[in-house]
Amino acid sequence: MEEQLTNVIGIRLNDVFSQPKPLASFIPINIDGMNMLGLLKTENTLIVFCFTFIVSFILRKYKEKHVLIIGLFLYFIGYTIISFSINPIILMSAMLFASFGELILIPIKQTILANIVPDHARGTYMGIYTLFTFIGVSTAGIFLILSPWMPLIALPIVFSFMAILTVILFNYVLSQSGKNQNQRTKEERKKLSI
Repeated sequence: MEEQLTNVIGIRLNDVFSQPKPLASFIPINIDGMNMLGLLKTENTLIVFCFTFIVSFILRKYKEKHVLIIGLFLYFIGYTIISFSINPIILMSAMLFASFGELILIPIKQTILANIVPDHARGTYMGIYTLFTFIGVSTAGIFLILSPWMPLIALPIVFSFMAILTVILFNYVLSQSGKNQNQRTKEERKKLSI
């Protein structure tokens, strides 16, 4: 999703803000599309840099599954709004959601990946994870190619579909991981009782 910001969303912002517009009625700063993209990227970077440890510390006491769902929700809602909004304040508010979603999501995703991967297959799983990361980056290029022929509503719809699919897949992986963990615990108890 984040790759879309500098690709299709960046081009859309450049088109929408082709002439400088006020950032807000009460802020006497004019911005164009490139300035808006720069503000969004800067906001994301500053939020991630300043709040990583605080968010990680606060979320340690909550269940991974709940934290993951909240992170996914914030992340996808933020980027979905960014994909269609033309109001600078709404765009910056949506980036706030997306950035905090990213802060929540990335560490939990890495923890889950580390926990579900069997030790003997760690390299294979990490290779597949990296492959899917490259596929995600490639979709940004595909959206960029198709964007001139896509209606404006198509990108938010695709982002929403990706969000639903991601939640379903993570939910499935977590439920399978829980079953496997319970099975391993039972087997270890059997071995100890013998």
